[in-house]
Amino acid sequence: MFEFVVDDEVVLKLLDTMHANQLSELTDSCRPYLKEWLPWVDGSKNVEDTKTFIEMTKKQFASNAGFQAGIWYKGSFAGVIGFHEMNGPNKSTSIGYWLGPKYQGNGIMTKACKALVDYAFGVLKLNRVEVRCAEGNSRSRAIPERLGFVKEGISREAEWLYDHYVDHVVYGILSREWALRIPDHSEVYQSKASKYELLISREDYEGNIGRTLREICSFTDKDIIDMGAGTGRLTCLAASEANSMIAFDLSPQMLEVTSAKLTAKGLSNWRTEVADHRSLPIENHSTDVVLAGWSICYLGSTNLPNWQENIESVMGEMKRVVRPGGILIILETLGTGNEAPNPPEFLTEYYKLLKQFGFSHKAIRTDYQFQSTKEAEDLTRFFFGNELANKINEQGMTILAECTGVWWLNM
Repeated sequence: MFEFVVDDEVVLKLLDTMHANQLSELTDSCRPYLKEWLPWVDGSKNVEDTKTFIEMTKKQFASNAGFQAGIWYKGSFAGVIGFHEMNGPNKSTSIGYWLGPKYQGNGIMTKACKALVDYAFGVLKLNRVEVRCAEGNSRSRAIPERLGFVKEGISREAEWLYDHYVDHVVYGILSREWALRIPDHSEVYQSKASKYELLISREDYEGNIGRTLREICSFTDKDIIDMGAGTGRLTCLAASEANSMIAFDLSPQMLEVTSAKLTAKGLSNWRTEVADHRSLPIENHSTDVVLAGWSICYLGSTNLPNWQENIESVMGEMKRVVRPGGILIILETLGTGNEAPNPPEFLTEYYKLLKQFGFSHKAIRTDYQFQSTKEAEDLTRFFFGNELANKINEQGMTILAECTGVWWLNM
């Protein structure tokens, strides 16, 4: 039986009749939820219907027309993912998926979908993979958007869903685009904190970040929070001067690195806590300085349908927690591999919104200095993707140009 281990938590297994009871039970447990977006739910009433479906998927696999796989999360049957069909002449396919609601929010489907795209391009040697989602199904749409698929358009009234038509958003990605994509940073932050910290240790070798921040404000005897601390780049810079420091991040693994660094500095004026930018677990007007470095951008990408709502929510939280006379400071990328500012297109609207909120702004250089070309290639491929890493290798680079934007708002 085909089985693919995605990671320590997620495993994909080719559906077999031995899985019928598990699949039927999961379907029964969330029928109202599934019916909102999936047209087949009423046709799968019992375990016999599920067995019939599985037999169809086995024939699909036997005829080299794709496959359907169960998704196991920590040993529990969590959902289904697979290829709808294979278009041999055009070397293309489409992916469909669903996940039980109690398993959502753990990155399971993003990992599973990435595994199938890797298989489509790496093993099957296809040229194109497509994902179609109902326009209102934001959870489903987030998967191809997160993986770098291109939103190609709307297919109007593409599917009859019980008593009404729904439009489909069509996402596609080509083999050459997948090869050059930026790695999934959410996966990096959750499971590769040590390698990320090594990359960050090579950034800003000229010390421009510290000088710029101290020109904007003094950290001395201030109460400070770092909203997206990561491995503690800004946290450690400010904590040694601060009265108190609270480091927030969504990744416990990142905060472990931050804690170790602060402990090594002999500091005791700090604490860390897992938290979302949009809901900070601290009291109103309780801090003097709010830092947010290279983290709000993940909520402000125009690839997200609710990006503007996200930014407004983050701004509201920043203003809620800062004291009168305090300051908000945001750092974001203006392009890696560029000697002049060249921000990613999907962040330019977010940056315009910061200006509308009244933030002042300046651009600085935060170039990387690596110990060798080999290290530069390895670390940039890990975080920035193949295109930049290939350029570094071809040109024998150890210095990598980078521009960073700094925004600040006095309250």
